[in-house]
Amino acid sequence: MASQYNIDGGNISDQVVSTARQLGASVEEVKEFQVLTNNYNAEYGQSGGLILNVITKSGTNGIHGDGHYYTRGRNLTANTFFYNQDPNNKGHRPPFHKYEGGGTLGGPIIKKTALSFS
Repeated sequence: MASQYNIDGGNISDQVVSTARQLGASVEEVKEFQVLTNNYNAEYGQSGGLILNVITKSGTNGIHGDGHYYTRGRNLTANTFFYNQDPNNKGHRPPFHKYEGGGTLGGPIIKKTALSFS
């Protein structure tokens, strides 16, 4: 079964091996996505399997950005079976902390200006 990958309406699948070399969009670039698995319209007739449609964010004339921060600590995880079997642990969870932050910043490459005729 061949899968089809579309970004902004264009098919990015390799027509020889029916796979995508790279999806080409990071999480911060994606505005919306759609996964179709069966009973899709005739416009997707060239695919017999999964169809992934991705729409990327469009640019604006102003500066904009996003930020994110992910944290994970011991209070959100459970002990493993083997950790609980060790009598030295006495039911305590192992130390684990993960912190990840990042962001994006974007703006116009060339600012659009209004044309004036005089």
